[in-house]
Amino acid sequence: HRLASGAAPPAHRLAGGAAPPAHRRTASAARAALSDEEVVRLKQDGDAAEAALRRLIEERPREEEVFKEQVKAATGEQLDALLASHLQQSQARQAEYDAALAVRDGKVRKAALAEQLLMAERDSLAKRARAAATEERLRDELHECEVAARAEADCRARFLAA
Repeated sequence: HRLASGAAPPAHRLAGGAAPPAHRRTASAARAALSDEEVVRLKQDGDAAEAALRRLIEERPREEEVFKEQVKAATGEQLDALLASHLQQSQARQAEYDAALAVRDGKVRKAALAEQLLMAERDSLAKRARAAATEERLRDELHECEVAARAEADCRARFLAA
């Protein structure tokens, strides 16, 4: 099947202008679109993770003050035990901080990617709509060309017959 211009129709279009079957569409078109609410929720998750990380950071100076007060009052073996305990607590707190930082980074990254995906989905949808409108105009123009070609052929036949 050829277009009026003599060119073959695009491979992704079927005869009659129908869209390709569902199994031939892209995977992104088959997935559900991301919603504004999902993006907002992901951003809120990132904000909550940021707040948890901030709380951990804010606790450190208070813990250090308590430790310094305990060190002032400690003697000999108490000081050794206090230092060993403080080292273990510091290591545990650092692991907790590192984990909270990783969670925050992951959630913030996912929210940013979700926002980018939402914008890309909207852009893709708008371009598909413009392409569909362009294809519709092209079909109308091709139909008008065919009508004009038939009118020309009729005029030529009358002219030649005269």
